Amino acid sequence: TQSTWGSPATDSKEIAPAPSSRKLFHSSFEHHTDWVNDIVLFMDGKYLFSASSDCTVKVWNASRGTCNSTLRTHKDYVKVLSLAEDVEYMVSGGLDKSIYLFDARVLVNLTAQNNTINTQSLAGSNESIYSLDINRAGTICVAGSSDGYVAVWDPRSQRLERRFRAHHENVKCLLLSQDGNKLLTGSCDGTVKLWSLNQGQCVETYKHHKDSVWSLKTDPTFTVMYSGGRDKAVYETYLNKRPSNQASRLLFTETNPILDMQFGDIGLKSMWVSTSASHVNKWTIPPAEKPSSTEGGNKSPMTNTPVCTIDGNPALIKYEILNDKRHIITQDRQGNLAKWDVLKACKVCSLNHGLSFEQEVKQHFQFVNFPSWFTADLKTGCLTIHLEESDLMASWTVLGNHPDLKPVRSESEPDYDKVNFGCVLLQALLENWTQFQLLQPSPQHEPNNKDEASGRSRRVHMSPPPLNNLFSIRPNTIFLLTNVSTGKSLRCSVGSCGNEVEASTLKDSLPSWAIEIVINKWLPKFRKITFFLEPHFTCNFKVYNLKRERLSANDLLPVSKVLEHVYEKCLHNDDMYNSPNDANVQLTSDEIRQGGESLELFCNDTILDPKWDLRTVRHFLWKGCSGEIRLEFKQKDQKK
Repeated sequence: TQSTWGSPATDSKEIAPAPSSRKLFHSSFEHHTDWVNDIVLFMDGKYLFSASSDCTVKVWNASRGTCNSTLRTHKDYVKVLSLAEDVEYMVSGGLDKSIYLFDARVLVNLTAQNNTINTQSLAGSNESIYSLDINRAGTICVAGSSDGYVAVWDPRSQRLERRFRAHHENVKCLLLSQDGNKLLTGSCDGTVKLWSLNQGQCVETYKHHKDSVWSLKTDPTFTVMYSGGRDKAVYETYLNKRPSNQASRLLFTETNPILDMQFGDIGLKSMWVSTSASHVNKWTIPPAEKPSSTEGGNKSPMTNTPVCTIDGNPALIKYEILNDKRHIITQDRQGNLAKWDVLKACKVCSLNHGLSFEQEVKQHFQFVNFPSWFTADLKTGCLTIHLEESDLMASWTVLGNHPDLKPVRSESEPDYDKVNFGCVLLQALLENWTQFQLLQPSPQHEPNNKDEASGRSRRVHMSPPPLNNLFSIRPNTIFLLTNVSTGKSLRCSVGSCGNEVEASTLKDSLPSWAIEIVINKWLPKFRKITFFLEPHFTCNFKVYNLKRERLSANDLLPVSKVLEHVYEKCLHNDDMYNSPNDANVQLTSDEIRQGGESLELFCNDTILDPKWDLRTVRHFLWKGCSGEIRLEFKQKDQKK
């Protein structure tokens, strides 16, 4: 996600703190499916190019907030972009060791329908590209890689001019002077080096940082350098000062590692700084003073408080999937705890009980077993849920165990007591798309190959309502479709997938099994569990019709139903009937239920709760045991 903000106008001589009401939020561009690693502006900010870890470069119309085109040239994370303003060329570099050269004017004229472009490649890099720059005239391009080398190209001929060892570790950032003669490089070894490309040698090495250097900026004359990185400090360094230990001063220190810096005004009197935290700070750059003569410059920062902060939501840093496999407990960077409902794709509540993360997880434990039907991650700082066919097919549960799921049915619709979480979630995500498809005159999807037909035969057809009648998901909820073989992702929102363009794209992208679930209402079969029934060694009444053979039932069958089966089919107590012929009398459902309640079932010498289902018994009480489950029954409180 890229967001644009307008900061308040300030006096040219002094920068005053701005109240939060004066921070003007313009727009948010959401189209990437992973981290946005770099952005550059074009044509005075009318257009924007963005590079992402989703392996794409996107072209935006910044004034409209729309994504014009997606470039899939790279095969791995795209880490950095740079623009040659005078010749209107843009270069991109990434972890696929590739550098591509684009005509920016052609890029901004691309559309989703016309997305074909000729690219030029700058070959010669042996390792992943982490830093890249091109001068305004487009006559020289430099790139830093993970092996510590810097490569220099002439973009006009795409020829590699030279490649030299700049650092012993990854070159995370670099900056090229506009005349192409000077180069600054920052590395994970904690140093910044000034190079003369004409002479082909290092002019100066700056060692004031205590850790990796991740960002560099200079004034237009390339005489003052600003550097920041993992040590959270921003230094101002005069490149023409000698010796180098007297050339720098510590401007300010952030609370988190520094990712990037941008000047806040033309006079270079302020600077915006982004860090690994979710907020962005604006700092003043104090007037120049005589730098300290001590090694590393001044020890205390020149300023301690930013003049303006754009707050963001704190990133989630920890999560735990509860054993009901529906809810998740999370903790954000500020220590706040929250509970989320995966099925409804929403936050349930904040947890302000004064308990630690581990205590909250323990407090929410339930004695229930549910198959893992999704996975989760916090890679982007928010909760992301992943669904795969093989996992979600196993997510059957009894509807009565979830009081908040109350289906709305018409009199003609059948009653059903079981629900598949994965299927109803998929139906809810694609509800608007389903409605759009059902209104189209074209026939419903039919299997067009043997794989689809065989997949359908493995599933049992049920007749739930035509659309998900349990719950709806908020329209702004984002979901992604990823092709595992190609790695390409399609990003949609619940509300927009019913629009004609998005609906058409989805129809071409959805796998056949997903279409079967949301359009044709095909649902997976239940999983079966086999078990043996035997009398408990303390059982002292007669048992009929009980053979030493395996029984089979779906894994959702509750223990109470097993007890009713035992009572109805297997038991006959001499005191229960007045004559032997009474044993053949057909029992009513109430009698069977009451008879089951008079019994109790054991597994591994543990009395089973009648509400437990067979998969819970297998998971908690038969875990690690070989063979089928052995269940033993006896009558409650038998009289001696």
